[in-house]
Amino acid sequence: APAALALYSEFLPPSRRGSRLILFFLFFSIGTLLESLLAWASLELLDGGYRTLFVLSALPSLLLLLASPALPESPRYLMLRGRTDAACQTLRWAASLNGRVLQPRTAEMLRSIEAPAASYAARSREWMRQAARDVGRLLSAAVLRTTSTCCALFFLMAFVYYALV
Repeated sequence: APAALALYSEFLPPSRRGSRLILFFLFFSIGTLLESLLAWASLELLDGGYRTLFVLSALPSLLLLLASPALPESPRYLMLRGRTDAACQTLRWAASLNGRVLQPRTAEMLRSIEAPAASYAARSREWMRQAARDVGRLLSAAVLRTTSTCCALFFLMAFVYYALV
C-alpha cells in the first residue's frame, strides 16, 4: 500500500489531497468488513469452504493486475531514468485531470535537469548503508526504551486490527 499511496497522492491536487487520502485509508476498513461478509457467505451460504473464499478474495487483486498497465509511471521515476519527455507527458496528463495546464517553463526546466550520474545500484547500496545506520541509532541505549515502546504499540494495534476485526 505505501507505493500505491505515494503514486495516488502524487497526482492529487493539494486542495483535495487530505480528504482523498482519508477516503483511501477508509477503503481498508471497508475491505476488512466486506472480507468478513464474504467469508461468512462463502463458508455458510455457498458451502464452498476455504477454497471458494480464497478464489473470491483474489478477484480484486486480479482486477488490479489487469488495470496496472494503464497506470502511468511516476514522473520522478521517469526523471531518474533520464526519460524527461515521458515525465513531462505524465505531468501534462495529471495537470489535465486536475483542470490545469502544465506551464511551458515547467517542461523546459525539467528538460534542463540531467539524470543522476550515480547508478541505481550504487544509490541502493548507499541507501541500505544509511538504513543500517538509522536502525543502529534506534537500537542504541539512548532511545532503546522509546523504540521498544513504539514497536510494542504498533504490534498491539496491528494485532487488534487484523486478529480481532
